[in-house]
Formats: sequence, structure tokens, C-alpha cells
Amino acid sequence: MTTDVQQRIDQLGERLHRSVVLNDASIRLLYSSKHYGDEDPVRIRAALHRDAGSQAIAHLLAQGITRWTAAGRIPAAPDFGLQARLLVPVRWHGEMLGYVVVIDAHETLTPDEVALIEDFAREVAGLIMSERHSADQRTRTDDEDTEAWLGRDPVARPRGMEGLVSRGVLPDSAHVRVIVVEPVPAPATDENGTHVALRHSVDVVRSRMRGTALARVAGGRMALAMVSPSPLDADKVRQAVGLIRDEVRDFLGARVTRVGVGEEVAGVDRAWLSCRQAELALRGASVLGPDEISFWEDLGSLQLLLRIPDDELDETAVPQAVFALLAADPQGRLVETLEAYLSAGGAGSAAAKVLHIHRTTLYYRLDRVREVTGLDLDDGETRMALQLGLATHRLLRAREVL
Repeated sequence: MTTDVQQRIDQLGERLHRSVVLNDASIRLLYSSKHYGDEDPVRIRAALHRDAGSQAIAHLLAQGITRWTAAGRIPAAPDFGLQARLLVPVRWHGEMLGYVVVIDAHETLTPDEVALIEDFAREVAGLIMSERHSADQRTRTDDEDTEAWLGRDPVARPRGMEGLVSRGVLPDSAHVRVIVVEPVPAPATDENGTHVALRHSVDVVRSRMRGTALARVAGGRMALAMVSPSPLDADKVRQAVGLIRDEVRDFLGARVTRVGVGEEVAGVDRAWLSCRQAELALRGASVLGPDEISFWEDLGSLQLLLRIPDDELDETAVPQAVFALLAADPQGRLVETLEAYLSAGGAGSAAAKVLHIHRTTLYYRLDRVREVTGLDLDDGETRMALQLGLATHRLLRAREVL
């Protein structure tokens, strides 16, 4: 099949005297004819790296190509070196298989030449399907086993893991850390575009990391398991997380791309724990700050609160003393001081150091907290109730409940 498609694409390129490429449905280059001097920087990058780059792919997706059923023109994007192109979707009984793309910077393709490209797209659809049959079955099996391996079903988990290990997809002993990604796409983005963006981010991570990356993509959300024979480097994990978020944003023009990151676990049989943590961390991503990235180990008392269903968590979970403190503290200094003191386990010197204030100032503010709330901050149960209460209030504010 490979020889057939390559021969046909070479023949088409020679007849048009233009370079022709065939991309898959995720806009990754599959086949390319030789160049005829018409290549642009985007085409050269695709030929060298089999990846046209996130800007170029985002530009294509912005034209709505995942919904195209006939040939159309892609406008030029001079900012990143993309010339105008003719794009013909390759479909099989309505299913999008890929795209034939021919650079046509000056709109000089004739109707007869466009018809030739369309004929090639129809012919190659059958060839792709004959190759995909066995490849798709392998991919489907891997996806199903990955879903089971990372899931919460204690019966399905070992079966999924054993399937991946037996096929050599997953090492039988490794360190694993799971990342869950959920974009909020731009209004014009369809479900297939989101799927393409998430799958592309997996390819980018795989090209940058040592080890294995397994992913499941469903319902507009992705779980990515980073698997390594040795402990994962924390800085590289954070770089990978930022890279995934930025790639997805570039693709979709997403307003927000939230990411939850589980802790590293030793042993592929424990990967589901990291996945569960990542799913919970994703719920807290909007609470921790503007970058929408939430690491499980940074959540503190939110680790417990995020397990509570939304409809079970309301202002009755916040002690009245917290509301009294908030009302008496419009600038937030007392709350900030109390949170630092509680996080330091009641160690005044450590809290003062974190806040960059003198201990005298710290103790003055804590006396004000005692005065406003009427509580004994030396009591362990009281400190725990206040810490959970402040965290609950923060979570409810983020959910716009308060």
C-alpha cells in the first residue's frame, strides 16, 4: 500500500509540477511528492519533522477543515510563512481520513487540475482504509486497555495493564505520572478539532521525552501517562505540562486549558492512583491561580475537599468565624497571616519568614484574629477547622457559589 500511494502522489506531483502532500486526519504528514520550487517554510518544516507546527495547524483548523466535504482554499498566513493552498478532504463514507494539500500561492490551479487532485483523494481513500483496518484494530485495543489501566475498576485495571505489557506497549516495571488536560475551546471549535489538538500534544511530548507516553482521549478530555524506567525529573515534568497546555491553546485558540497533574507512583499497577489524583487536581485548577495548572502535591487541604460533590459543598461548610474574619479584614492581611500560620503548623517564626514580616507584626495580627473570631489558635482542632474553612471558602468562591 505504501508503494502504491507514494507512486500515485509522485505521479500527481509530476503532472501538476507542484509538490503534493497527504496528511492524516490529525494533520500529520504521511506522504509527500518531491518539491518543484514551490515549497514554503511550513512545507519544509513538515517534510523535515513530519509536523507543520502548531501555528500552521491552528490556521487550518480555523478554516473549519474538519467539516469540509469538498475542495477549498486555505488563505495565506505570511506571519509564519504559509502560502495559500488548495486542500481536498479525503473521506470514506463520510469519515475524515486525511487531507491532500497542494500549494497554490497565486490561484493558478485550473479546474482540470483541481479535478485531478479530487480524483486522487477519492482513490487514496480506499488505499488508506485497506491499511488502516489492522492498524486501527491495534490502536483501538491499546486505547481500550489504556482506559482500563488508568480507570477505577479494580477488575478491569489488571487486564488492561497485562494487555499493554504483553504487546510491548508498556514496560512491566516503571515510574508513572498522569496528566489530565481539559481545554475550553473557542466557540467555533468542533469536537474533532479538540481531539486533533489533544492527540497532537501527545506527539509533541513523545518527541521531547525519554520513556513512554500513553494517552486516552474522550469527551474533550485527555489523560496522558508519562512512563519512565527511572524516576521522572520534576522540572521536565513541569516543562511537559506547560508545553501541552501551550500547544493545545495554540491549536484551538482556547480561552482556558486546565491541567491537573497527579503525583509520581512507582509501579505501573499504581498508575490509576496518579490518574485519580490528576482528575481531582483538574477540579482544583481554577482555584490555585491564573495559569490553570494544578499539581496534586500543591493542593494541601483541597485534596480532601475536591472529593466532595459540588452539590454537597455549600456555605454551611464554612465556620461562621471565617465569615467574621473576612468581614473584618477588607485588605486580606489577617487572612493571609492566618493561612501562613496554619500552613506552618502554628510555628510563628516560620510563618513570619514566609510573609517577610517581623514576628512582632505576626503576633499582633494573630491577636487581632483571636479578637475577631473569639477562637483559641493554640487548640489543634480549632486550627484544623479554620484551615479547612478557609480552603472551603476559597473553593466556593472559585465555583461562584459565594
